[in-house]
Amino acid sequence: MQQFPVRVDLLKNVAATGSGIFIPGGKWQFQCTATFSGATIKVQVLGPDNTTYIDTGVTFSAGGISTPTNGIPDGVYKGVVTAGPPSAVYLSAFWISE
Repeated sequence: MQQFPVRVDLLKNVAATGSGIFIPGGKWQFQCTATFSGATIKVQVLGPDNTTYIDTGVTFSAGGISTPTNGIPDGVYKGVVTAGPPSAVYLSAFWISE
């Protein structure tokens, strides 16, 4: 039985980049909504140097859902806001049971 939250909020009603949050590896689905105003919202993971965040390939320029095909590894993830003046940005990860 899973021992971790089934939902992790990376960004919650914000307009700026969030802080890193540990997410255990496995099958996760990312969902994003916002008033984008030209902004892009990316999911990044802390790299092996424990300093640099790198892109995961999960990017939103409109509301939607992204489910990485092979799941994600254990890591510290964050939502990154680029460009535009977005508002009310919500980005959450939902664990998918297998």
